[in-house]
Amino acid sequence: GSIIDSGNVIPLRPCPNDGLEPKMFPLINKKTLKKDIKKGDLIKLEDLSDNWMVSFVVIPAFNEQDTIENVVKTASNHVQNIIVVNDCSTDNTEKLSLSAGAKVISLKKNKGYDFALEEGINFALINGATSILTLDADGQHPESSIKPMINLINNENYDLVIGIRNEIPRLSEKVF
Repeated sequence: GSIIDSGNVIPLRPCPNDGLEPKMFPLINKKTLKKDIKKGDLIKLEDLSDNWMVSFVVIPAFNEQDTIENVVKTASNHVQNIIVVNDCSTDNTEKLSLSAGAKVISLKKNKGYDFALEEGINFALINGATSILTLDADGQHPESSIKPMINLINNENYDLVIGIRNEIPRLSEKVF
């Protein structure tokens, strides 16, 4: 895989085992940054004062041109680092993700949801993620769940938070 950022393609490396220990951290704000960060820039650990969290949102996507732009914009209201893993889409998913402000990892072959998710999580970890939220590209996750889930990890010292939808929106989710 690779990441496309303003036309530059950067190859992905294997994810190191950082040995990060869960800690309690307040949310990032302008006072916690060591340098100016623009919207769309990745915030990395070296950009922050000591003991601050770096949150990422990872969105696997396959032919999601109808919803991806809104999902990225919604997520960016809460988290700076948005990664879309384009799973070899044949539509405008990649272009719309980039224009909405996401970093895009484009896979050359369709590898499926789990592989795309793994690539995005690995990229986030390589870039210093201390918390990662995954969202589906179809817009099924409510925006109101983003901040509380990130806060549970960043401020309440949870290692893992899992959201469960009360309704199953697609027949395939009932079958599988």
